[in-house]
Amino acid sequence: MFGHTSKSICVIIFGEKLSMRRFNTTALAFTILITGSITGVATSPARAADPIVGTFTCTGGSYKVTDGLMQSEGPTCTGTLVLDVSVTRIDTYTNLGEVTSVTIPATTVTIGQQPFRNEGKLQEIIVDKDNPKYKSIDGVLYSKDGTELIQYPTKKTGTSFAVPNTVTSIVWCAFSSLQYLVNLSLPSSVDSIPSGINTCYWPSFTALAKIDVDSANQKFASIDGVLFDKSISTLISYPRAKPDLSYAVPSTVTEIKDMAGSFFFKNVTLPEGLQTLAQYAYEASASLETVNLPASLNNIVNWPFINSPKLTAINVSEMNKTFKSVDGVVYSKDGTNLIEYPDGKKDPSFVIPEGVTSLQQQWIWGNEFLKEITVPSGVKSIGNGYTRDSGTGRSLVFKGDSGVTSIEGNYGTYINYCGASNSVITAYATSVAATIGCGPLKPIVVKPVVKAPTKTVKKTTIVCVKGKLTKKVTAVKPQCPKGFKKK
Repeated sequence: MFGHTSKSICVIIFGEKLSMRRFNTTALAFTILITGSITGVATSPARAADPIVGTFTCTGGSYKVTDGLMQSEGPTCTGTLVLDVSVTRIDTYTNLGEVTSVTIPATTVTIGQQPFRNEGKLQEIIVDKDNPKYKSIDGVLYSKDGTELIQYPTKKTGTSFAVPNTVTSIVWCAFSSLQYLVNLSLPSSVDSIPSGINTCYWPSFTALAKIDVDSANQKFASIDGVLFDKSISTLISYPRAKPDLSYAVPSTVTEIKDMAGSFFFKNVTLPEGLQTLAQYAYEASASLETVNLPASLNNIVNWPFINSPKLTAINVSEMNKTFKSVDGVVYSKDGTNLIEYPDGKKDPSFVIPEGVTSLQQQWIWGNEFLKEITVPSGVKSIGNGYTRDSGTGRSLVFKGDSGVTSIEGNYGTYINYCGASNSVITAYATSVAATIGCGPLKPIVVKPVVKAPTKTVKKTTIVCVKGKLTKKVTAVKPQCPKGFKKK
């Protein structure tokens, strides 16, 4: 054991990649674990030690560990990766790049939700049998006692998987971007499931088309491969690869948590009685074209239809007391808050109605058709959003003396404002590198689709004779039948 005096010592560690390190020994006690590379230094809180950084070689490249944490960016490893014992923590969304198999050492005692990114090539996760906190079964990561399923590898082969009956909780993002898994079966023991069981961060490809639940489960149920709570009042997760082109939500459902990212359905029938659409409920629905919101709906939790490129209209029942729609755009019933503008709406210009004072966060997200937005003077805040620039330019027009006090997002390469000085508009133009000025705008010209002219093919007619018989033949290149001669 070292004494209490403050001094520096020089430690030479021989191993894979060697360097001299200086460690402060002011602390009352410390431990150095030597494993062929720098693995870590634990000190008392009396004085913080310098970060311990190790670089480790692997097939195809290297990875870094800082103070026990495997760095989430930059690994260049390929194939099989056996992590060094200096790795004590793996954070959320760690990038493994081209790694197909990763082995977690016994020293790793902290692992975040979705520890490994979903766009990689990971086929299996192996845990050292002596690890006190975690284990793996058939390449899937669990807590040591088997009650938590933490991650199913993105590229694990096999089209069906039954969650073991020891599992009571499925960690958020455990099943994300599944390349091969089509059918998922949940046992009666599971009593905790995150919303969006098959989506994570941003919906991406998944093969999952069906979720089944054991009928003895007391918390959850499934109908036609869709996951619900036991009472069928909450739709928890709709498999993104479910192939149906239309879907009718059961009449008992009052809340939809996750129908995001479907590749297939174009139309969804929402029941009268539905009250809540959760955040991102229909995010990135690739084929969804129209939605009709019922009179009973009274709660829309932030951006339910964001990034749905074919959605042209969101209609609201006239009997709804909380929301309304005008020309397919959703507003609060009193018209003061603009809630959502469809990403697939094809109008080249949009005039925000008088009476609107705020535009909700992510009220529009990537519409590629909208080229000009006109903002009335009464609008105070414009939430974060953007329109997609297809190379023809975009304009944001402020009418009168604007009272806007906050602007987020990116809506134009040109800002037209002729009113009294407004520092918010000026600062916004600078932040998005937009030109600001006052003057008439060029009219928006939507080029019509011009079809290639149909080529007219000229036909001619000839008379053919055979004895006393005559016959007319009309064609591009007419020829007399066999035995006939052209007259």
